[in-house]
Amino acid sequence: MTLTGIYNVLEKLRTGAALTPKDKMLHEHGLVGVLKTLHNELDIDAIAANFSRRGRWLRWDASTPKVRRCGLTFARVALV
Repeated sequence: MTLTGIYNVLEKLRTGAALTPKDKMLHEHGLVGVLKTLHNELDIDAIAANFSRRGRWLRWDASTPKVRRCGLTFARVALV
C-alpha cells in the first residue's frame, strides 16, 4: 500500500471509474473514503476562505444550477 496507490483510487472515485479488486482492497484498508471526505471539506473551506479574503461573503443559493468540480457538487454562490 502506497500513497500513490491510495490517491489513484481516490481519483477513480472522483471520476466514476470502476475499481479493480486491488483498488477495492486499497479503498477499504487505506481508508480512501475518509480521505475523500477530508479533501472535500478542505476544498469547500478553501473556496470560502478565498472569497472571504476578498471582502465578500458567501450565501449558498440552492435554487441556482450546480457545478461540478473535482468530483464535488457545489451550489453556485451568490456574492452579497
